[in-house]
Amino acid sequence: MKSLIKPLLVAVLAAALCKLLMSLVVPYALMLLIPDSLPIWTNLLVSGFITGLVVVRVLPAQRYYVIPMLILIFALLIIGGYALHRCNGTQLAAIDQLASQTWTDIGNPDPVSPPQVAVDLSAAPGVTQDGQGFSYSCVRPGETLDYFLSLHMMYGISLLGLLLALLLSHRSRRPRLG
Repeated sequence: MKSLIKPLLVAVLAAALCKLLMSLVVPYALMLLIPDSLPIWTNLLVSGFITGLVVVRVLPAQRYYVIPMLILIFALLIIGGYALHRCNGTQLAAIDQLASQTWTDIGNPDPVSPPQVAVDLSAAPGVTQDGQGFSYSCVRPGETLDYFLSLHMMYGISLLGLLLALLLSHRSRRPRLG
């Protein structure tokens, strides 16, 4: 048990470093280095690769122990993020009211639109109305699977970059002959 404490701490630090790199450092660095647009998976793969290079330097002997621990940490981040970002009842009611008002005039050839009813958004944080449209920052019950799949893909690509760095930086320790 005592031998797993250091890999666990390195895994927590690697998760924090990977999250920091994928959200703040790598996208802007890639934008400055390569002005053309790159796919988002490039950002995730590079951030995981850089994190893997750090893990190799910090934990040379037990570096592969970090992978299952990072899978567990990323799963906890996904579940915790879902628990914090679920829509509550007032947010769902506000989203449904705004959706019914926004989509009533699509396909209607008459320029007369039905009267707009004011929706109280003070009790629904994260739901905003701007002009004719609206936006929300919570996860509706029908969007749960998409939320989980997109975050699993994001963290999975980062783990792939980390594993690539661990495999490429593998140095065999054979004695030199001569």
